[in-house]
Amino acid sequence: MPASTPPATREDPRHLLDALPAKFPRPRITIFYALALLLVAAAMLLLPVLYLLIVAGTATVLFLHASSGFSPLHSVAGAYGSLLLYFGPLFAGVVVLLLLLKPLFASRPQWAPSRAIRREEEPHLYALAEKLARLVGTPAPTAIHASARVNAGAGLHMGLARRLHGRIFVEIGLPLVAGLTFRQFVGVLAHELGHLGQGGATRLGRFIDGVNDWFARAVYERDTWDEQLIEWLEDQSGSALAQLPALLARAAVWTTRRVLWVLMIVGHGLSCLLSRERERDADRYEARLVGGSTKAATLQQLELLAIASFVIESEIETGELGRLPDDLPALVAARAGSLSPALARRVRNAALGRETGFFDTHPSVRDRIARAHREGRGCLQIDAPASAIFRDFAGICRRVTRELYGPVTAQDLVATSAVLERQRKARAASHGAPDEARIRFFQGIGAGGWRFFPEARTADAASGSPARPGALREALEALRAQLTPELRTAREAEVRWCRVAEARSLARQAASLLAAGVPINARYFRLQSANAEGVVAALQRTSGALQESRAYLRPYEGIQRRRLALALLESPSGRPRRAAESFLAVLEALGRIDDELVDLRDDLACFDVLAAAQAELPGDERVRQHLELLRSRLCARVDEMATKVGDVVYHFPNGSGSMPLAGHLVPDAPRQGEGSGVARDILTRAFALHARLLGELAALAEASESAAGLPLLAAPNADAVS
Repeated sequence: MPASTPPATREDPRHLLDALPAKFPRPRITIFYALALLLVAAAMLLLPVLYLLIVAGTATVLFLHASSGFSPLHSVAGAYGSLLLYFGPLFAGVVVLLLLLKPLFASRPQWAPSRAIRREEEPHLYALAEKLARLVGTPAPTAIHASARVNAGAGLHMGLARRLHGRIFVEIGLPLVAGLTFRQFVGVLAHELGHLGQGGATRLGRFIDGVNDWFARAVYERDTWDEQLIEWLEDQSGSALAQLPALLARAAVWTTRRVLWVLMIVGHGLSCLLSRERERDADRYEARLVGGSTKAATLQQLELLAIASFVIESEIETGELGRLPDDLPALVAARAGSLSPALARRVRNAALGRETGFFDTHPSVRDRIARAHREGRGCLQIDAPASAIFRDFAGICRRVTRELYGPVTAQDLVATSAVLERQRKARAASHGAPDEARIRFFQGIGAGGWRFFPEARTADAASGSPARPGALREALEALRAQLTPELRTAREAEVRWCRVAEARSLARQAASLLAAGVPINARYFRLQSANAEGVVAALQRTSGALQESRAYLRPYEGIQRRRLALALLESPSGRPRRAAESFLAVLEALGRIDDELVDLRDDLACFDVLAAAQAELPGDERVRQHLELLRSRLCARVDEMATKVGDVVYHFPNGSGSMPLAGHLVPDAPRQGEGSGVARDILTRAFALHARLLGELAALAEASESAAGLPLLAAPNADAVS
């Protein structure tokens, strides 16, 4: 007698599949969406036509000039002049024609690595995708791929025949599966398949996306050939025979790319308009299936997963995790779940505070949530971990993770469970989450841009405190009493400091643009006049205001330094004193380069405005020269800061090892042309490291205060934590 099939449990894949509705009210394409689709399709069709007309026109003019010969020119300009007038335009035309033809043969950029999941490996996952495809009204996917990205997608296989007839694939970011519930995961898949559930609109949308992407690369993409050509043109400073062709070529290239840039901006703006409508339409599929509240929760959870993924990538790059974790999706989900409530709230509030821009491809989170709530409760109510639909989710995660790393050995990997346990013990030793402890201990001050730095060897500086019983508690109570009346003044001073620092940065940006010959808007840059005198006045004014704001912050700094010193005298957690001393040494080194970090941030802002100016004025020589000068300055600042931190060693708080602080901030020396990217990485790492170590010290100090019989200070309200 055959064995009976065991009953399905709530997390059984069969039960989850049966819970999907047989049908649900599919959203219809709105009139605005249909009109936007037709308008953008017509505009995007004109772009390649205009491009080909420019190519054909350039080739025709070049042919007519080449076939005209020397004779007409010789009678006008003589032998020497005829050579210049004949070969100069001929060379410039060939250069322009090559630059125009090259993008037609450029290969598309490749996606990040993904792994195909076979049907026999995960039959229930394929069954889920097929059932969702029937609900949405699109053909069933023929392939499912898995990646380590915090993203998902669905599309058509490449190739002309397949593009016309459509073979659908689905790509699943495994961190989504690890960090979402089943209902949220189903909603994400319905959203992605919803992009393909619009019949001919889907293929027309893909055509628009392809044209827009190609045209943007035709305008902006540069390779070694472009750089060598530009370098050669700039070096032609000899005879007029070399100068004239070079000048004509540069003028022709500038004019051509300027025309293409205008066409690309128009097309890009229209394409982004359509993209936002497509996202809104796909959101309706998701919200109608799983409900508006689930859609809202998914959008906010995606923000946390993205932050966690970014942090983990940084820790892997700097070696802070030690050996490579063998399951990145599980680590990303666990890190997102372990974010402190205060940090998670700040991430969500930042997402909800963003507005939709004209060139945004997605509507703002706030707009998407508001629209999702209009769709009601949804048809799917069952819930479970999203990984329950997989047969061997952990195995797929490990295989995808290993393929992402490339060639590694078993000795290079460590079990993710061991990494999580080590981090759990580190948090327990700190007596609480460092982010929350930092906010409580410093009462939210220092979260807006101004940074607090303890004195070097703070614990040793407090070694003269009285040793009688109760003396530590009395001293800490006295410092807390002194702190309370200073908090309001310190918060107001920090707000002023941040505003003045922003005004100084804007003045420096204005100075960079004026130096490059770019006109500025005085109101935007908060200047009294749009000239050098207005910039100088703003810099002088902000310099004095920064010093004044710092003066108002000094009483708070002094109290908190003494309080931290006393609290670190004893740590009931048993954590070695050398750990706190290591953190203090790193913070001291960061304090030595804090002014340079602020200047580096301002230089990056100047670099960004000049880069934007260069995009609008691609042939402007002064803009290009000042941009190169800023690149060199950024590289010099990076080298200077790496030297200034000295040989200080950063011991990782999770106990996984250590590395020189300079190596943590600057893993690789900046190469020519890479100054801006390296500078951004340094700012991100330096500011994150400062906040993290202050949190670790605050957690140790709070543990000492608790052991002395003092309650934790209440966390400030959200308005105080800017």
